[in-house]
Amino acid sequence: MEGKEVLVSALAGCSSRALVEDTFSRFQVTDLSARTQYMNECMGNPKTFFCSGSDNVQKKYEATLQMLIAGHWKLINSYKALNGLSK
Repeated sequence: MEGKEVLVSALAGCSSRALVEDTFSRFQVTDLSARTQYMNECMGNPKTFFCSGSDNVQKKYEATLQMLIAGHWKLINSYKALNGLSK
């Protein structure tokens, strides 16, 4: 996808479901699996365990969306950078 880096950077600034949905709409990304992949990339590809419904694309998308919006990944990535660790 052209502009992938821009999309991933734009997602980093999203703090609500509405902003995330608007960002994906502007970049014309409708597939939930692709959306989940972009959000994970934005967060540094965290190791995520889906304990139930892991086959369900909608549940993965919702869980990933909530992690992105919560923003804890920003702090974790900052600590990793301060300690010389990669994302």
